Amino acid sequence: MLAALKKGWKSVRISTMNQSAQKYLDKDGRLAVWPKRKEDKTAVVEYLASKFEAGKIYSEKDVNEIIALWHTFNDHTLLRRELVERKFLDRTPDCREYKAAAK
Repeated sequence: MLAALKKGWKSVRISTMNQSAQKYLDKDGRLAVWPKRKEDKTAVVEYLASKFEAGKIYSEKDVNEIIALWHTFNDHTLLRRELVERKFLDRTPDCREYKAAAK
């Protein structure tokens, strides 16, 4: 699945992105550091959420692979938890399936 994701992603258009998120991204559009400010955290989680297709069901492995594609600091657990807590992803009680919220 990871290869298909890499192949299918459109190029990132940093110029149209929220300014708060931009300063935390590397030249390839990947999240390079976790922000300290609450407003910036919201912006980068929203940016990361845009990498998921609304309404689609994902396994935990799929979610982790997508997150891995879009960050460089090796903490997919933090980012997955943020996506869920901020209601960008819903998950089943057993955490086996995730559904991307409507945008």
